Amino acid sequence: MFRTSCPPFVFLLGLTVIPLSLPVPALWAWEDHHLVTRASLADLPELRSATVHYSQIESLMRDLGYSSVQQFNESIQIRKEYGFLPRLGETEGAAVSILELLVVYSDEPDWGMDKEIFGQYPEIWKDEYARMGGKEGTPSQAFRHMYWPEFSWRMPLRTLKSPVGNLFSPMGLAAERAALFIDLARKARAAGHLYWAVRFVANALHYLEDVAQPFHAAQTPTKRFLLPPLLDRNHGNGFENYVLQIQNIVAYYHFAFERYVARQLKAHYAGEDSPEGKELVETLAGELSDAPAGQGAADIADIVVALAGHSASQSAKAGQASMDFFPSIQARFDAFDPEQTVRSDGWWEETMRNGRMDSAAKREYSEVVQEMFSRLGSGVRTVVHLEVLQPPPPR
Repeated sequence: MFRTSCPPFVFLLGLTVIPLSLPVPALWAWEDHHLVTRASLADLPELRSATVHYSQIESLMRDLGYSSVQQFNESIQIRKEYGFLPRLGETEGAAVSILELLVVYSDEPDWGMDKEIFGQYPEIWKDEYARMGGKEGTPSQAFRHMYWPEFSWRMPLRTLKSPVGNLFSPMGLAAERAALFIDLARKARAAGHLYWAVRFVANALHYLEDVAQPFHAAQTPTKRFLLPPLLDRNHGNGFENYVLQIQNIVAYYHFAFERYVARQLKAHYAGEDSPEGKELVETLAGELSDAPAGQGAADIADIVVALAGHSASQSAKAGQASMDFFPSIQARFDAFDPEQTVRSDGWWEETMRNGRMDSAAKREYSEVVQEMFSRLGSGVRTVVHLEVLQPPPPR
């Protein structure tokens, strides 16, 4: 057995500081945001036939006082060349379903707007972002798609993070970016561009949905992730390549956690017999009465922060249940591709066999997802009620 003379808290603090100094892999909170958004909103009767009319973004830019889309992009510090292209076959003046707008464009922040922006805006780089994804590839957008709450003595291990100088402050800008797009939605609505008001709300929902994934609300969801390189002699390599080993382990269970959910949701919407998918959709849909009315403008930043805090509280359970439920890693921890592993047919077949068993690990995994989906669906409906449906959508 691995032994240490250090007190457990000090030992785990030391290990936590070590492994997260390299960029994280290309991670998404949910594999398909549109499925989550659709399930959260599909049962709202107000959205079933509501439409807005498409107007080209250049018209919006003129009315908001921007000379070009690039100038607008620079003002909100996204990729300068990002195009906000129509993906629903929109044509000028044609009616577009509000529900489909919210569903499809809730994926939009993953389409490149936040990717590799530090070369274009070097002033926004902070050294702490090296722990959240670094400067290159898809992981470079992670700092805007995560929110790690400040250290809390109520859950010290779950909120423990490096660099130590950031321990007592949050890391990640998900709340800030959600608030930015809500502000843009209000400005677009005031200028009479209702299509863009709804589309920007959809963009804001993306960041809210991101923090409902427990792996996006904690730097190391469970400190059990830190031990396999030291204890597993068949697949671990001790402290040699320790950072890479931890990075791959965390990434593997992160991918596994969300892929299982995505496959079940896809199966349900494809009309397949997926009791779990049906249950997940029903959990996201919740009760129509859980979206508060009459509260005025929604402070989405507060909603994101609160959801991230609850997500962090579930992170250890999510990580531990994932380790117990999903197939164990059958390769050297420093010599396998986590994303490709969870995309293999063999991995899925073994996962499905595990899923058919009534195991404690499966129940714990399901409990975490249900808990987060219940809160997430309520949060999504709250924002849509207050930012889209009040006043009622125009026709």
